[in-house]
Amino acid sequence: MSENPYPNLGFNPVPGSVTEVAALQGQISKAYGAVEETNSLLTRLRDSNDDVWKGQAGDAFRADFDATLAQDLGYAQSSLERAVALIQEWHTGLVAFQETAKGLEIEATEARSQHTQAVTALQRAQSNPDLSLASMSF
Repeated sequence: MSENPYPNLGFNPVPGSVTEVAALQGQISKAYGAVEETNSLLTRLRDSNDDVWKGQAGDAFRADFDATLAQDLGYAQSSLERAVALIQEWHTGLVAFQETAKGLEIEATEARSQHTQAVTALQRAQSNPDLSLASMSF
């Protein structure tokens, strides 16, 4: 477990690494791009009017092509697209929440300092209840 970056709060309210989330988003975006490109190419290969693959070999490919593959690639593309959007949302939220936590840490630091000063003042007052006013005339 890593060190708590918010010692005055006493806990880490927003665990997570912005860098690691961004890296994850990049990896999933790359996978999405590959599936999208594959899906696009297969769509073109299946279209007999497209010039990408003409002739007997193209016709044989289209005749034996398993439509389930195209459907599954479509599902994969859709899932990865949603995953990229959700991870982007997570990244944006994590950045904002960590900024908020930093502000709260600053407030907690100031409050802790004020508390320490108040305790010191209280101890001073308790050790000197007459405030050094004894034997003074007014």
